[in-house]
Amino acid sequence: MSTAPPDLTFYRTLGDARAPGGGPPVGRGHEEAPGRASETSSSGGGAYVLQALATRDAAAARRVRDRLAARGFPATVTIDRAAARPVYRVRVGRYRTRAEAEAAVRVLRQKQHLSPWILQEEE
Repeated sequence: MSTAPPDLTFYRTLGDARAPGGGPPVGRGHEEAPGRASETSSSGGGAYVLQALATRDAAAARRVRDRLAARGFPATVTIDRAAARPVYRVRVGRYRTRAEAEAAVRVLRQKQHLSPWILQEEE
């Protein structure tokens, strides 16, 4: 796992357009469907994060986040309010290389019984 802590600044986490730079929120990079190989090299783009869960149940998202955090994974919950009902996404880590992210995916699948996929953040 990467030792760099995730960027949890208020504006970047919420994706507030009033933030300096007004960029998109963290994790709005190149999303992949589960089980699809990426065509992105590990040298380009930003960091990698894992999406462990997407649900409309806020309590379930918090439980998964807390379970992962208790086992040492840097897990956060993001809220997407674009739809009629919010979607809560449990995201794990910030990995510098795709190989580190893939290793974390294997651990989450084998030991936590989750089906995460890898997202690449924009720089």
